Amino acid sequence: MNLSTEQRSRYARHIILPKFGLDAQIKLLGSHVFVVGAGGIGCPLLQYLAAAGVGKISLIDYDKVDPSNLQRQVLYGTADVGSSKALLAKKRLESMNPDVRVTAYDEALTKDNALDLFRTADLVIDGTDNFSTRYLVNDACGILGKLFLSGSVYRFEGQATLFSGKEGPCYRCLFPNPPAKDAVPDCSAGGVLGVLPGTIALILATEAIKVLAGVGSTLRGRLLVFDALTMKFLEFGVNRGKDCPTCGNSKTIQKLEEIPQYCNPQKEESEMTSSNEVKIIDVHGLRKLIDESAEFELIDVREPGEYEICRIQGSKLLPLGDVPSKFDSLEIPKDKMIVMQCHHGGRSYRAGAFAVSQGYTNVYNLDGGINAWSIHIDQSVPRY
Repeated sequence: MNLSTEQRSRYARHIILPKFGLDAQIKLLGSHVFVVGAGGIGCPLLQYLAAAGVGKISLIDYDKVDPSNLQRQVLYGTADVGSSKALLAKKRLESMNPDVRVTAYDEALTKDNALDLFRTADLVIDGTDNFSTRYLVNDACGILGKLFLSGSVYRFEGQATLFSGKEGPCYRCLFPNPPAKDAVPDCSAGGVLGVLPGTIALILATEAIKVLAGVGSTLRGRLLVFDALTMKFLEFGVNRGKDCPTCGNSKTIQKLEEIPQYCNPQKEESEMTSSNEVKIIDVHGLRKLIDESAEFELIDVREPGEYEICRIQGSKLLPLGDVPSKFDSLEIPKDKMIVMQCHHGGRSYRAGAFAVSQGYTNVYNLDGGINAWSIHIDQSVPRY
């Protein structure tokens, strides 16, 4: 492959690097990377891959831009709210570098499409925020024998590593099983420092360029953890598990299965209707109670920071973690109507189940939480 005069000028800073050079740049231009997620990590990651001259970039994201994304998802602006992330990302990346061919999939990654989507990629990169997709990416790369980079962030901490679906270690070597449902914090409630996904994205982009160009040593077998509050990096070894179902000796995972999406508010809301003990009230029913000055208690079990962003008038704050030890201090009669409320309905359902277990007989969960209240009742209440 011969580079044009324009390409030699564009990639000159790579070409003059002693341990990189023309050959490495040509490898980048002939490479295909598949990026899962065009969110906080995906946005800066995609920009740097495109700027570096990765010849083909495929990306998948079924989400649309929300105002709460703009604090960290740097490919999008206020005017983009409500638009497809995947299609916007494709447009922006193609405008950055005409050498890059971008394919965007405005859909969810599933067990039915993952293998076909990843099959021709030289490298897969996962920057999503949920366990379901991480395990799906891992198992697909295991079946296909692909290398894949994984990055994640939570509050002030991020981590990154390189996995091998063929030789290991892989994600299941590090985390053999998905966590229990109640052990997973609500995605929106946890929060994240806006610049943190960018830090992890740059690490992933650096690793991707090295892997594709065949230069330097990689993070394979090493988990890099970054603490933004202390500005410290820690490194932990990751070993291949001989009994790992994806990359171990037996490799028992031969087909893809969906992993339950525990960090998905809609999933939790659909599940909570199955309870015969915690009753359901929708936002219109709550509005009627308020308008009629009915006797009831509205308990908000979100975190204090969330309560500062928005609240329903008349609610009392009692974070979910404090419910077991402090609920009795509210001195609510056991037969009084109680409405539990959180962001989407998952945490408040668990709080309601606790109240029922303690003998409270008139407990309701607000379907859809304050997010539904903002959409259907009071649009002046900020969404996040």
